[in-house]
Amino acid sequence: MNDTRTLELGIAHLPLLDYGPPALFDIAARAGYRRVGLRMHSAAPGTTVYPVERRQAPALRAAARAAGVEIYDAEFIPLARDLDVNALDGWMATAAELGAKRVNCGASGDDPDVGRNAERFGALCDVAARHGLGVDLEFMRWRKPIASIGDAVGVVTRAGRPNGRILVDLLHVVRSGGTAADLARVPAALFGHVQLSDAPLADPPDAAIPTEARERRLPPGEGELPLVELMNALPAGVPLSTEAVTRGSLPELSPLESAQRAHRGAMKLLGQWRPRTQYQGVLVA
Repeated sequence: MNDTRTLELGIAHLPLLDYGPPALFDIAARAGYRRVGLRMHSAAPGTTVYPVERRQAPALRAAARAAGVEIYDAEFIPLARDLDVNALDGWMATAAELGAKRVNCGASGDDPDVGRNAERFGALCDVAARHGLGVDLEFMRWRKPIASIGDAVGVVTRAGRPNGRILVDLLHVVRSGGTAADLARVPAALFGHVQLSDAPLADPPDAAIPTEARERRLPPGEGELPLVELMNALPAGVPLSTEAVTRGSLPELSPLESAQRAHRGAMKLLGQWRPRTQYQGVLVA
């Protein structure tokens, strides 16, 4: 069992996307978190985003510190065909000045070529490395060719950058057909970040999978996903955040109430977590 008093839990920006900085920091801290994600780059056209100019970074970093949180990850870079990686140099510099450690990215689904996605991911890692940042690649069932754990590990391994890792959202693990055994075969060094939430065990219809991920999740422990089994396949020390977006599943909850409930559920889950101490084999695409 874990002593949860020593575990610092973060929260992704998506559950609190109604709030930009600095209000985001206060809400996250009130809900019990010590780290936050910040959506500084648009995940898709028309989605909510909070751009930050570099001159604003020192004041926002100070505001986060005053609230009792740190900005851990900067979101969200789609690996789209038209991504101009070098144009992100200034964005990366701002993320680093805010105190971020990692950058979240994922396939946009518009390029089916694994090799090109690996090259693009590697180039993104190179730009991030100039600013001391790592890059975590997220897989999602509906965004081929990076739709599963194996797909993500394959791209990161092929790119071969020391600051490149995978972002594991446990909902996406289950919805993509992944298991604890799959997680257990991933080298510990490839885990960059893990996101926690819950849901019914049965898959929604294919067309509803993105909607579930974006607004119809449940707090950890309030659904049927095998969260303890999945967590026990992860190495100790991996950074953890909740991403329990409940605006569609539990609309009666305010964003603060939802975040607090997710925090309580996650801490209870983490009290049952027995991290793996080693892994066997390597999972590849």
